[in-house]
Amino acid sequence: MHIFWKYLLWLLSFLTIVIFYLLNTSLGQYTMTQSLSYFLSNKTKNSLKVSSLNIDNYPKVSMNIEINRGAIASFHGEVHGRKIDMDYHLTGNSFKYNSIDLKEKIDIKGHISGLYPKFLVEGEGETFEGDVAFSFIKTPKEFKSLKIALRDVNSENILIYLKKKPLVHGKADIDAHFRSFSKYKRDGEALIYMEKATIPSVSRDKIFSFKSKMKFKNKELIVTGESDTFEGLLKYKYSKNKLELNLYGTSLVKLLRFFSYPALLSAKVYGSIDYDIKNKIVILHSKLKQTKFRKTKITDMIFNRTGIDILKDTYDDSSFIAGYQNSILYSTLRIDNGRDKHLYLTDTKLYSKTNAIKSKFEMTIGGQELYGGIYGTLKNPKVSIDMQKILKYQLEKQIGSFLGIGKKELIKRKLNSVKEDLSKSLEEVDVERVKEKAKSFLNDFF
Repeated sequence: MHIFWKYLLWLLSFLTIVIFYLLNTSLGQYTMTQSLSYFLSNKTKNSLKVSSLNIDNYPKVSMNIEINRGAIASFHGEVHGRKIDMDYHLTGNSFKYNSIDLKEKIDIKGHISGLYPKFLVEGEGETFEGDVAFSFIKTPKEFKSLKIALRDVNSENILIYLKKKPLVHGKADIDAHFRSFSKYKRDGEALIYMEKATIPSVSRDKIFSFKSKMKFKNKELIVTGESDTFEGLLKYKYSKNKLELNLYGTSLVKLLRFFSYPALLSAKVYGSIDYDIKNKIVILHSKLKQTKFRKTKITDMIFNRTGIDILKDTYDDSSFIAGYQNSILYSTLRIDNGRDKHLYLTDTKLYSKTNAIKSKFEMTIGGQELYGGIYGTLKNPKVSIDMQKILKYQLEKQIGSFLGIGKKELIKRKLNSVKEDLSKSLEEVDVERVKEKAKSFLNDFF
């Protein structure tokens, strides 16, 4: 018994010396921070360096930790074994932890509580050049019940962080809820609102607003939403580097200006636009309602050459089909009132880099038919009229009016008969027979 008490007193004395060494000497403090750094790094699979530690008022603890040689986290609170209840302040020009790799300036204050290794983390502060508030349950493998509110943040940086092409630029408000979030699995939704957004790859200077819903399923991102920036309603869906747009009474003027093309018409557009972002290809199918020509040099030129004012009518039976690739817009435009007036622009090519235009046109207005082409530039277009087709049309019109339908058809048959006989063989022409054919034709004419 005497030996037991002797060794017990010796052990207690040794422990007292060790504790005094650890708590009251700089070398002891260094040993503790090194040991704690090793323990935390080993448990979390991250590089965590404890730079300062104060346990003088244990269980109240204060410490600073450098996280993966980037951000600094300061903790102040109580630690009881595996139980933690502490305030924290996280700052740095970047932040990396497990699957999170944030290359953004960060300044966040919050609270952490729970039993290691499962914690409830809450915080608010600044990142992505805006404000952020969040809460989540941290487990060793993932975040659960993650809720994030971002206000006035940089949407481009958000998309880069999500490893998506930064298609949209501008400040955004985002409310997100993820049931789970990790490097390999993302299951949740986010609501996004942007008041002043731009798509530089499509139209650098055009601003629009929209509301979107982002859905994450594993690594796939699906975005749906709508916008009334272009009047009417525009609904869209983004998935796998493709953007689908559906138009319901959208303004053609605002839509063309957004794509940096002058608007020759005003109309309400009903249809769809498919945009292949990777290959920069746009395909448009649409019906046009309340279609009217806008005053341009082309309309002035048509009026000066023909006396026809195409500005005063409305064309509700119209359509516009187009494709955009390599800075060239290919299109077919059919403007029709469904009765007696139409204008067709076919085989049209618009070159966005030079504003050059090439197109064929066909027009029936005011009882007149016109055929020709448009070329030059949109600022200085030129119109060529196919006089041969116009003269043929006018001649047939006059003959039909003078002779009536019956005579007109008879003459056509006689002309076809003469044509067939002449085409048989030019070397074996029967002159007398041709004379008889001509005489028969003239007799029928008069």
